[in-house]
Amino acid sequence: MKKNKLALALILSGLCTAGNASAQNERFIIQVDNNKKGVVKALTKKLGGDIKVDGNGFIAAKFTGHDLTSLKGLLNNPHIKLIEEDQKRVPLSLFNDDAGNAMQQQITPYAVYQSQADQVTFDANAGMKVCVIDSGLDSTNPDFIWGNITGDNDSGTGNWFDNGGPHGTHVAGTIGAADNNLGVVGMAPGVAMHIIKVFNESGWGLFIRLSTSC
Repeated sequence: MKKNKLALALILSGLCTAGNASAQNERFIIQVDNNKKGVVKALTKKLGGDIKVDGNGFIAAKFTGHDLTSLKGLLNNPHIKLIEEDQKRVPLSLFNDDAGNAMQQQITPYAVYQSQADQVTFDANAGMKVCVIDSGLDSTNPDFIWGNITGDNDSGTGNWFDNGGPHGTHVAGTIGAADNNLGVVGMAPGVAMHIIKVFNESGWGLFIRLSTSC
């Protein structure tokens, strides 16, 4: 069930696509032999790498001044299986919702129809909680039941309750906006949500942070 809810949150977050970065990417994902991860971590630090994520079978690190080619040369080690760039991700474009002015009437987001959520009944007593990994949630928006919402943020993205762009609030609204004759109505009105802000003010977040956020 937990995996299903996480999958739903990721689908509704518009999935995401790789962004074009003008500056050189200095963040890398290094797949390692878990039994020898300590050796790779020590080598990474010795070569000036700053380890950002220590995961199962991999580490993610920043190497200032290095590109992928030079990094492969530096980390020519039998305990390393693969080195790849930690790609920047940006949210995909939003679909149109129902016709109408959400300031004057309640409308239904397009994704509710697209997912066929309007064809099932939401059980408000089911005790579910949805994790929304996106650009945060606008704390001034009256279309949410804020007592049901918690959150956290990735380093460098700002407070989760400060809007980092419209995408996160739109996605959260599609999932759980209240049925209150205002704004939009979500597919599970008033459902408990945990917001994780991974996209910064420039509109991108790193792949490894998105994949390990919940």
